[in-house]
Amino acid sequence: MTRNKQEYTEQAGPAQVIDRLYDVEINPIHYEELIDAWENTFSLDGSNGDVPPDDNDEVFGGHARRASALLDRHQIVQPDNTKQSRLHDVKTRAAFLTDGFGKLLAVNGIASKTMGISDGAPMSALPFHAPDLESLKEIAVNVGKQNEPVSVVMRIRRSDNNKPVLLRITPVENDGSLNAVLVVLAEIVWLDGFSDNLCQTFKLTPAEAEVVRHIVSGLPANDIALARQTSVQTVRTQIKSILDKTEAHSQTELVRTVVGLLDVISLTPDNGSAIPVTTSMDDTKFQTMTLSDGRRYEFRVFGDPEGLNCLYMHMDFGFVVWPEEAERAALSEGLRVIVPVRAGYGNSTLPVFNSDFRKRTVNDMVELLDHLEVDKFVALTQGSDLRFATAMAAETEGRMMGIIGCAAQLPLQNAAQYERMDKWQRFINWNARYAPKLLPFLVKAGFSLAQRIGKERFFEAVNGGSRADMQAFSNPAVRQAVLVGTNVCLSDEHIAHKAFSLEVIDHEDDWIDSLRDCPVPIELFQGDQDPQSPLDTVNEIIAGMDHIKMQVVENTGQILFFTAWPHILPRVKQLFDA
Repeated sequence: MTRNKQEYTEQAGPAQVIDRLYDVEINPIHYEELIDAWENTFSLDGSNGDVPPDDNDEVFGGHARRASALLDRHQIVQPDNTKQSRLHDVKTRAAFLTDGFGKLLAVNGIASKTMGISDGAPMSALPFHAPDLESLKEIAVNVGKQNEPVSVVMRIRRSDNNKPVLLRITPVENDGSLNAVLVVLAEIVWLDGFSDNLCQTFKLTPAEAEVVRHIVSGLPANDIALARQTSVQTVRTQIKSILDKTEAHSQTELVRTVVGLLDVISLTPDNGSAIPVTTSMDDTKFQTMTLSDGRRYEFRVFGDPEGLNCLYMHMDFGFVVWPEEAERAALSEGLRVIVPVRAGYGNSTLPVFNSDFRKRTVNDMVELLDHLEVDKFVALTQGSDLRFATAMAAETEGRMMGIIGCAAQLPLQNAAQYERMDKWQRFINWNARYAPKLLPFLVKAGFSLAQRIGKERFFEAVNGGSRADMQAFSNPAVRQAVLVGTNVCLSDEHIAHKAFSLEVIDHEDDWIDSLRDCPVPIELFQGDQDPQSPLDTVNEIIAGMDHIKMQVVENTGQILFFTAWPHILPRVKQLFDA
């Protein structure tokens, strides 16, 4: 659905989603608030008259592209949820913690030096004018109680030098004591060459860039006209042109965007670097081959070297490691497990040029099978990997003996099937299908969040709606396999957000015919608490497909295989026998 700027101005919901996009760009910790705003604003079937934006939505798309560009340049540091550490994470700005009731709980070194304030000082010691200070106190109290949105931006002037200052007031995770907020100050300094940067980014004229500079410094139209020795009407015309070109629906949003760009340009290397997110994979052995197009391709092989071949696909999260007991069972079951690390994951390289994603992914795996001299094999898939297996069955005539799908994600056919998903899964998959140009930003933001909070907490956020998944994840062996295996997707060495985006978008390219016409038998093991593939949806899609059998595994969810493998591995052998 395409909307113009006026429609966004009139609709608080879409405007709130745009605000949350910029909150996520500034701090990925607010990702869930973006999802909640999206859920509260849009109806997938249009029942409330407001469907989600698609790739033709120029306003929403423009904001997402800008937020994505800013997010690319931000560096993420290991979080520490104590209030004091949140304060000292701010390396290049004056910052302080306050409860809003008149006291500064703590200040960082820059605030102490530049503002003459200290821990425990009254808020009246801040160099702000009295009316601004009262507004700051009120906002701080509301943000601390989470009565306000995720964060609030406030522009004021300092009382000691009359310079414009931008304050960002953000809640600090409550540790059981006071509801504190973090206030970060940004002296608005127009950097050399920044006007040229604005002109290039937004196609502004030099005169319009100067008007932007004055707006950011807090001048009204009359004062801008006086400073530029022109008429007020000319300035107002220029402001309207600026808002159109920047796709901002207010001067406040314009200031927010421009200040964000200033922050990005002024970032320095001492802001920190990517942080460790999981356990080491030192003990996980990978092999490497060179594909016919010269790309590097990584893979694992474990189990019985002379056993029956099981081609295991790792899902878009990169589950390349099984629980230790399951990997030992592969040996005792007489299975040779082959794990391709798909392009863009681990050290497997993506092609330089765009190609048919599914066909290329299948061809890569077939090349691996040929490299290992595999004749007959069974495909063992997780989640949406089932589409690769059905496409491969047609490409490897007579070689594939059957497919086993674990927590399979099937080709969805209508909005009602998306509605049954949990909100995280619905948010990503719906946008992958109808707004694929927006998806890379959403995925990058999700990966940034996982880096910031750690993969354990991220998994709990995404799969928290499945009690069975959370129970499985609490098992140390399962948790170790999930966290270590997914290092090919997200770790100090590997960030697979590009490949992940391509994977999800490809799944949403309807493949119902490939599933219906698959020439080999398919057995599905589905959980009764799967947040992505509820049983009602699975039953609807496979109705009438006699070559597909489904077994419901009670008290399991999306990571079904990690607990149900004792029931699944014997079926691999039985498919060979059949």
